This record gives sequence, structure tokens and C-alpha cells, in this order.
Amino acid sequence: MNWLAAFVWTLALEYPVYQWALGTRTRRWWHPAACTLALNLLTHPLFSLWLLHTPRSPAEVLVAELGIVAVEALALCCLPRSGLRGRLGLAHAAAVALGANGISFAVGRLWLAALGS
Repeated sequence: MNWLAAFVWTLALEYPVYQWALGTRTRRWWHPAACTLALNLLTHPLFSLWLLHTPRSPAEVLVAELGIVAVEALALCCLPRSGLRGRLGLAHAAAVALGANGISFAVGRLWLAALGS
């Protein structure tokens, strides 16, 4: 799967989590979609480049995903106050990032297993 297809699938899989987690906290309907896009533009390209250049074990990918969860959780905590009704605490942001990335990670692993990769 090429990078753009993987990126679009990641957005599609993670958006519902961010919509659920941020939907009642936002002032605009499009904020969860913008948040999903911004967070993935922050982390997805570098992660994909890392994966493409060197084959990685599932354990290494899992550790990298946990790093991505940390980066995205911190970014969620820093969302502009104008976009949210109150900021997310670190624990809440970490849970949201873990949920979103956990879903896309699990589906990605299942997809690779189905393809025999």
C-alpha cells in the first residue's frame, strides 16, 4: 500500500475516535476532522519513512506507535483554547491518542497479516 492510501486509511480509522472524544468539547463541527488531520500530518510521514527504509519487527513498530501516542497526546493538550471548551488533561489526551492509534495499528496489522506481509 502506498503512503497516501495508508494515510487516508489512518485518517478514516482515527477520525471517529477524535469525533467521539472531542465532539462535545468543540465549538465547530469540523474541529475533530482538522485535529485528526493535523495530528497525523505531525506523525504519519516520519513514521512511514522510518518503516519504508528498514524492515521492522512488530515489537519495534509497537514501541514506535507508543512514541506516536505520546507526541499526539502532548499535541492534544496544546490545542488552541479557542477551538475547545477547556483543554484536555494529559491523561484524557493520552487515552484518546491511544484509542485512535490502537485502532489504526490493529487494523494495519490485520491488513498486513491478510496480505501475508
